[in-house]
Amino acid sequence: MPDKNLTLRERRAITACDADGLITLLAAEEKALTMLRYLAEWLRQGGVAQANDRLLTFNRALEKHDAPREHISRALHQWLQALHVYASFVNVGIFARTGILHETRTLLYDRINPLPVDESQLQDVLDSVFNGSKDLEWLATISPLHWVGLYTRLSPDAEQSRRTRLLMRDELTYALEMLAIRLSAEDLAPDLIRLDKRLLDIDSPFVSLERELVRLIDNWRSEPDSRPDADTLAQAGVLIDQARQQLHHLSSRAIASGSSLATAHLLERLTQSLDRLEALLAVLTAESSENEARHWLALINQLIDSGLRRRNIRHLWRSSAYLLSQSITQHKSAHGEHYIARDWRSLGRLFASAAGAGILIALMAGLKIHLGTLNISYNTYILLSSLDYSIGFVLIYLCHCTVATKQPAMTAARMAEAVEKSSGGRAAARKIAQLLIDVNRSQTAAVLGNITVAMSVAALISWTYAANNGTALLSAKTAAKQMHALSLPAALFYAAIAAVWLFCSGIIAGYYDNRAQYLRLRERLRVNPLLRRITTANMRARIADFIHDHLGALASNFIFGLLLGITPWIGKTLELPLDIRHIAFSSANLAYAAASQPPGFWVFLQGFLAVIAIGLVNLWVSFYLALRIALRARDSRFPELRQFYSVLKEEIRRDPKSLIFPAERKGV
Repeated sequence: MPDKNLTLRERRAITACDADGLITLLAAEEKALTMLRYLAEWLRQGGVAQANDRLLTFNRALEKHDAPREHISRALHQWLQALHVYASFVNVGIFARTGILHETRTLLYDRINPLPVDESQLQDVLDSVFNGSKDLEWLATISPLHWVGLYTRLSPDAEQSRRTRLLMRDELTYALEMLAIRLSAEDLAPDLIRLDKRLLDIDSPFVSLERELVRLIDNWRSEPDSRPDADTLAQAGVLIDQARQQLHHLSSRAIASGSSLATAHLLERLTQSLDRLEALLAVLTAESSENEARHWLALINQLIDSGLRRRNIRHLWRSSAYLLSQSITQHKSAHGEHYIARDWRSLGRLFASAAGAGILIALMAGLKIHLGTLNISYNTYILLSSLDYSIGFVLIYLCHCTVATKQPAMTAARMAEAVEKSSGGRAAARKIAQLLIDVNRSQTAAVLGNITVAMSVAALISWTYAANNGTALLSAKTAAKQMHALSLPAALFYAAIAAVWLFCSGIIAGYYDNRAQYLRLRERLRVNPLLRRITTANMRARIADFIHDHLGALASNFIFGLLLGITPWIGKTLELPLDIRHIAFSSANLAYAAASQPPGFWVFLQGFLAVIAIGLVNLWVSFYLALRIALRARDSRFPELRQFYSVLKEEIRRDPKSLIFPAERKGV
């Protein structure tokens, strides 16, 4: 991708140049910025394959052109000595203190109405010179020695070169000092103290690091050409490691204790500041010119990358939301472990729990069918149907029963956790394959528990009603409507919509559990002024424990019910054919219809197979979505698919019964 700041005529002139021609072109310019743009464009045109050789050729050509070299050298050093790099190293690629919403507004405004290029600011120059999407790729192919060679050839005046180097060192040490102060100043931020109250009592690694670096910087300023001794550098390295461990501890606490976007933004900013501080220290303490060039290039690449990314709002939000999404998926993972059965006892408990839910599902399905026969407005029907789902799901949860299709959204987070902890390769693939088999077995038990009992109860209600009233529970028209609702492929599309809501319910559960942890809801409710007036201390403690422990599940079940109920209303409002199909309710509806107006065997079988197909879509679409988001939250990748399929087939061939029945093996 060519430089957007160059005209077509300039790009064509550069394309036609060899190294000697480029030197002539540069010598005709007065501004160092223009020279840099021309050189970068010439190297860019060489691409990954030729950029390194082009710079080497350019260096050799400089030796043959004394007058142009002196002109370029003079312009370069005048620009470097007027250049401000401090602000770029302290701010660029590091989140601002103003928060993510302010940063987003600033990015949007800068995109619409950008500032002019300031040649005295390093970041403006880098943004202007390196603005191609592939620039980092070809820059990475160039040897640091070639950059050292270029600078050496353009620095024939030793005094001028020394003056430039000292000015650069002053800027870097100032940036180093400001980053150290920033880290130590955030030590007592309320969000960090919430995560670890020991920060109030201990001498933080951030403060110790700032003190050590201030001593180091004072020595540099008193002796500009000196280099720190090995012990001083070792001590600084130890303190940086301690600061990094402290950040890791706080991040872990944020994931476990609940996080917010602001907390995640703060921790990410501190991590970025520490990374930049370490990079600056590496430049300032390099033992050789080659190492110094290598560290300089790493720093410059960071700034170029940040310049390309900082115009990307999606990257900003994705980076900030990383910790928050980890916290949410961790809480989902904690719930998900309850849905995985690895032995006969847990499988039996899961089946019994799903069977209990089947009773309530049959009643909920019957009530919804009845609501459809009442002479009420459409909006009232939608409201009552939504409450039927919502209250029913909450009751199922309070009765410690299980809805099969809520299983995948929870267990996907557990699988993502296994991926993250795996070291990769065939062993990791085997571990995940075993977990997938466990999940499949558990899903099968839960589905069977739901549909067998739901269909049995629905049929029993229909037959009992007919025996007592002498007429079928459902009219022929209503029964035909329920059978038509199972028609493929429309039913599978509606099942996929339900799967999306299932996935959302898992996110909602994790979000509210994370929120309860973040707000310290248990502690707040125990001292709530209203509750203190109307309850005893013991009752308050029980209420606080219950709400804190179950807020996520209660909220997700209630909202999931609302989402299922309002989907047809959304479709009608948008004039789109939207509805939902859920395996448990579809099975109950089939039983109500078949028991009220018996169809032929093949019609019933066709309806039953449609119910199974709906269940597969419910289960695996929601599982795929949840696994994808959980892997992204943990910054993990699934093993290579071909290898994974191979291992999965091996596991199934080794013990095919384990897909349905528990196998005696070590836990995953």
